[in-house]
Amino acid sequence: MNLLLWPEQSAHRPRRVAAVAALLVATTSVAGSAWAAPAPAAPAVGGRHAAVATVPTLAVPAAAIGKLAPQGCTRSGTTATCQLFALAGSASLLGQPLPIWGFSSTGATGSATAPGPVLVVAQGDTVNVVLHNQLAEPVSLAFPGQPAAAFSAGLTAQAEETGTAPTGTTTYTFVATRPGTFLYEAGHTAGGARQVAMGLAGALVVLPPDGTAYGTQTDFPSTSYDDDAVVVLSEVDPALNAAPATFDMRNFHAAYRLINGKPFPSTDPVSTDQGHRVLLRYVNVGSTSHAMSLLGADQTQVALDGHALRYSETAVVMPVDPGTTADTIVTMPTGPEAKIALYEAAGHLDNAGQSSADPLSFAFGGMLTFLDTAAPPPSTDGVGPVATHVAATPNPSDGLTAVTVTADLSDATTGGSAVTQAELVIDDAVSVGVGFGTPMTGAYGTVDVAGATGTIT
Repeated sequence: MNLLLWPEQSAHRPRRVAAVAALLVATTSVAGSAWAAPAPAAPAVGGRHAAVATVPTLAVPAAAIGKLAPQGCTRSGTTATCQLFALAGSASLLGQPLPIWGFSSTGATGSATAPGPVLVVAQGDTVNVVLHNQLAEPVSLAFPGQPAAAFSAGLTAQAEETGTAPTGTTTYTFVATRPGTFLYEAGHTAGGARQVAMGLAGALVVLPPDGTAYGTQTDFPSTSYDDDAVVVLSEVDPALNAAPATFDMRNFHAAYRLINGKPFPSTDPVSTDQGHRVLLRYVNVGSTSHAMSLLGADQTQVALDGHALRYSETAVVMPVDPGTTADTIVTMPTGPEAKIALYEAAGHLDNAGQSSADPLSFAFGGMLTFLDTAAPPPSTDGVGPVATHVAATPNPSDGLTAVTVTADLSDATTGGSAVTQAELVIDDAVSVGVGFGTPMTGAYGTVDVAGATGTIT
């Protein structure tokens, strides 16, 4: 349940400046609310048990994410040099450590991530990817959609199939001639498939010079956009991660499905703004196809595997096959705190079958995140409005008795000036689908606001 603060701005329509100050978790659900299900407690990785409802802390979303800029590589003129260290590491999966094989741009202990760092280069760049193998078995790299890479030290494509030996280094060089969304992954060695499943893969983005996704082409739909987000899809089978050297890949069974290396509720939202065109760059580095959908909006497919489509197509569900990429554009709606769920529409929104406080119900998990326009506008003084002392009693609740929500605005300021008028509501139009939620008593239109109260029956 969301508690929202709207300050009154003279005669203008209120703008949201402090969001989700408290989250009330109950064992009962509120119809239509995206947060109706209690957040699950962290399970033992690979385990299945009833979770104890907890109260997560929700941060105020950041400003619109904007467009990607070159990153992950060192640039010198039109040459981009990217360091990739393949090494063993550990990731946190819902609070539990998980062994991984990942890529790092520094090679420092504990720096490996799965998926690896996003590499963003400019169209026309000569790209040098330097692979440092710090694993105990050979590793090679593949760049689907890119021109055949030249190998350092006189290696041939055939020799590279044996991979870079442990502690060895190989440089891959290609020219990024075509803009778009691509991937890089462990190559075609004997252990390549297992290495990708352990985390040795990531996203590669090539940017055209005109600020669009695929450049301006005659008779092609526009690929202009305001914000873009890389959405790397993958899965985890804890049995593989526990014993990667001996695991039989024919027995791989995805227990966790991740967006950018995290399952819901740990996934990161995409911060955007009302009316913005958001480019979703899907990259499937997993082993199964994922049908990605939006709840509350449609997406228009503009590219597949780094190739712009001559005819864009609106899709409710965007299937992304293993080892492929797809680009879609979604236009954000307008309205108070417009929020759109991005999720896998394949009946897998759980984490290893984990249940909620009700052992007969799955806890939400898997590939689920949000495109969120709740970011406050940038403040000119660098401070912005502040809301303090928001509480719900009792919290947690068993859902059998009323809950009182209180907000203390006695010390709230907007850029140094005291708040004199405010509107506070419990839930909002997006979350519950009814009006602007339930106004809190003593909030709207009052002068010298000290606070407000509201009741959830």
